[in-house]
Amino acid sequence: MKTFDIALLEELTTKQDLALALDISIRSIHSYDTIAKRNLPEYLEDYPTVRNKPITRHPLTRFQCWILGKIAWHLRLFSVGELTYFLAENYEFAVKFSKEEFKNLNKAQVTLYSHQNYES
Repeated sequence: MKTFDIALLEELTTKQDLALALDISIRSIHSYDTIAKRNLPEYLEDYPTVRNKPITRHPLTRFQCWILGKIAWHLRLFSVGELTYFLAENYEFAVKFSKEEFKNLNKAQVTLYSHQNYES
């Protein structure tokens, strides 16, 4: 399975560039972004804010890219409804999407998997 190191991404990455890196459509990235914003407070908090409102058109941080990659991977296994339910109702599952988990993984190597590799 081909992977790439998330550290190779720019500090801030556009949604379009992430879509290209993951070999998925920009529409999918926007859908995953919506799932993350609604269900993962730390994801939303990573956007810069103006008057306490997130600027969601801003490029993504590496943490946010990692989250969207995880959502893409999990949507190969679950429906949107199931994933949303697990994020809302299952703490042990949701904590795997936390900034703390990202920091722990980032100490070694954090990878994102491209869409093509799911079909291998």
